[in-house]
Amino acid sequence: MTEPQPGLTIQAGKGGVGKTTISTALALALSQHGKFSTAIIDFDGGHSVGRTINPTLTIPINTLHSFMPNLHVGVVENTPFKSIADTKTGGGSMDTYLAQFPGHYGLIPFCDMVTEFFGVPTDVAALQKFLTLVKLIKEAREKGIKHIIVDVEPTAGLERLLTNAKAIVRSLRNLQTQGVVKLMIIGTTWPDIAHYLKGAYIKNVATFCEEIEATVKALVEARYNLVCIAEPSPALQTFEVSRIIQGFGGKVERCIVNNMRGEPQEAAALQALAGHDLPILQLNRVNGLYQFGDGHTAKLIELGRQIANDL
Repeated sequence: MTEPQPGLTIQAGKGGVGKTTISTALALALSQHGKFSTAIIDFDGGHSVGRTINPTLTIPINTLHSFMPNLHVGVVENTPFKSIADTKTGGGSMDTYLAQFPGHYGLIPFCDMVTEFFGVPTDVAALQKFLTLVKLIKEAREKGIKHIIVDVEPTAGLERLLTNAKAIVRSLRNLQTQGVVKLMIIGTTWPDIAHYLKGAYIKNVATFCEEIEATVKALVEARYNLVCIAEPSPALQTFEVSRIIQGFGGKVERCIVNNMRGEPQEAAALQALAGHDLPILQLNRVNGLYQFGDGHTAKLIELGRQIANDL
């Protein structure tokens, strides 16, 4: 198997078309047959990557887990935290509150306090997921992993990820240049904010901003594949997904049509996909792929080899 160009690969498309299967198959093929260091990050939720490999597999969340030689698996999952409002109501200390948010997660209390004190709504759950993705990609790079595969959420989730990524960078840059001074002034009225601004996150905000920008750059430069099945609706929705990726500044490299059965009606979907003017990789149906037991991993790897050889 020829090694694809190292970097970040993202499988994108609507739900239920086999993005997770394709992502997992590619990761297994690269790590087992090619012996190339690989990480797969489950950003789609629900531990679907682990279940695709083995339904009994339990993978620790929010860290890269060494699953087998040359293969690491990361699962992005939000964890609960006590808000500033609940901390104050419960008589907790500010230090205890901030201790919930180490490293990159130090951006969360800022958003939490802005919401609490000024009524500015923030999608903290989406922010937390993105910061976890930043953390896992950084871990992969520090481990010298060459191939990083991200199994993203369906269409709307992908749009949230890409939109939030650039918005977070803008917010952090504003915080660096003028926001800290303004918040210091506000901190005379809100001591909690003043306490936060003296903490470790603000002291290192320039470093965190650079690391987040590096992740955004990697997302822009990633190898995007449009995944669908040969049916009219999934094929047509790839145009919406493509628009989202191109609007972010990314580039789609190919369409992957999963689960081809050789049926006559599939031709119409393939014709629609031809409108992208992109290479189309057709993956034939693999009988028994979801029947776990002897041969399951081998079938996934063989599917992954088809994908890897086309990259």
